[in-house]
Amino acid sequence: MTAIGILSALRARRHTGRGQHVDTSLLDGMLTISSMSWWWNEKDISYLARSGPHAGFGKTRLITDPFRCADDEWIVPHTGGPGSYKKLMDLLGFGDITPSIDGPEMNVPLSDEEFEVARIRVPQAFATRPRDEWLELLHAHDIAALPVLRPEQTLDDPQVVHADLIAELQDDEYGTIRALVP
Repeated sequence: MTAIGILSALRARRHTGRGQHVDTSLLDGMLTISSMSWWWNEKDISYLARSGPHAGFGKTRLITDPFRCADDEWIVPHTGGPGSYKKLMDLLGFGDITPSIDGPEMNVPLSDEEFEVARIRVPQAFATRPRDEWLELLHAHDIAALPVLRPEQTLDDPQVVHADLIAELQDDEYGTIRALVP
């Protein structure tokens, strides 16, 4: 969304000679796409509602997948930081089969055993504790992680409330509903 706004402003300046003000927000962008995480379709392209034995993003030392926790809530760790992949594997009990790597880990290919751990056993490990417990544990070990909020939780986020991004609308069938507004 931001890129489209910037490109539109540059095009307008080229044609009119006047600059433009582009007002953008990472929060607004996230809210625009957040509902895509929760839908399902037969082509299996939803972020959360995927099927098959191997959820995950490829065969390298990068984990940015959503994982279901014991309380049926979701979490997304991100192992793109220096040493984060190894730290996560150590924390989950798989450090003995995950060698240390000097330098960036994100492009390091996984062995077959590491792939099995990352794409099958790691999701099973996350299913053993509630999300808030995982968040506390991951943050204590300096591993980036965020909760995946359900749409109604997102609408109650303090930043969303502060930015006044919610409107109450009347619906003949459902009564009062809350919706995002521009």
